[in-house]
Amino acid sequence: MQNEQDFSNLIYEYFFLHIRFGYYRCGDSLPPIDTLCREFNVAPLTVTAALRRLRSEGFISMHNGRPTMVLYQLKEREEEEFCLRFFSERWPAFMDLYASSELILVPLEIEGLRRMDDGDLAEISRLAKWGDADDLLHFFWFTLQKLDNPLALNLFWESTQFMGFPFAKKAVHTAATAPASSAGA
Repeated sequence: MQNEQDFSNLIYEYFFLHIRFGYYRCGDSLPPIDTLCREFNVAPLTVTAALRRLRSEGFISMHNGRPTMVLYQLKEREEEEFCLRFFSERWPAFMDLYASSELILVPLEIEGLRRMDDGDLAEISRLAKWGDADDLLHFFWFTLQKLDNPLALNLFWESTQFMGFPFAKKAVHTAATAPASSAGA
């Protein structure tokens, strides 16, 4: 029974953060419970418990036979404070998360490149010529699709949404923090 409660808490946290960070906005409907059960591989009662908690906190409306709708309205000042608090509490873990993402995603990207045919390589060449941030994102997404692994795609997508693009930001972060640390010395 404790596992079901743990899973329910994880599902709650997943939707809580997706709502608070604007992935789901006021008026959006959440996926049906049966879809969530398949995605999270849990029983309907586990999903329902998480959704009931969100409803009791005023984030969603949930009625039998109707889609579950987001009620939470983003307020700019409140969101700024939430974001600052959320990320400042987790700041020490971000470099570990970047490093972990890199350790996992780079070998997956290499395998995706190995699976490409001539047409795929032509598409990658086209993306490389432009070289802006969107093209870099498309390059990684296109390459990971060659693995035909939804888990790998989801890991890339969720980590990119959560942290920004991990490989492009590492050098920027290092360069941005170096002057600050040397200025204090």
